[in-house]
Amino acid sequence: MQRHYYAVFHPVNIFNPEAINRATLYRYDSTKQRAEDIERVNAQTAEEGPLYGNKTVMTAVTSKQARGMFPGAFSPAAVVWRSWSDGDRHFTRPFWRDYEDGTQEYTGKVGQ
Repeated sequence: MQRHYYAVFHPVNIFNPEAINRATLYRYDSTKQRAEDIERVNAQTAEEGPLYGNKTVMTAVTSKQARGMFPGAFSPAAVVWRSWSDGDRHFTRPFWRDYEDGTQEYTGKVGQ
């Protein structure tokens, strides 16, 4: 089984209970890939001006933290969808979007 590394994008604050439902989980094949993405996203946000007053919008999390926040993402039934260009409307449950660079984005919300 391949090991994955996780990051959470959160426009307000990952630890703010009122805003956490807006978080998005990302999965990477390497810590290098995750670190580069976190650096790029946070630098872009800082350059464009803080989003909602928060300069850090993407944070690395452990698999245990990710599993606690997004339990459905770790379900054996979680689907990885590699060609989702038709949009998400025909999906009846959350799934992993697979991007060309190997990054995956979970479409479910916190708690799903």
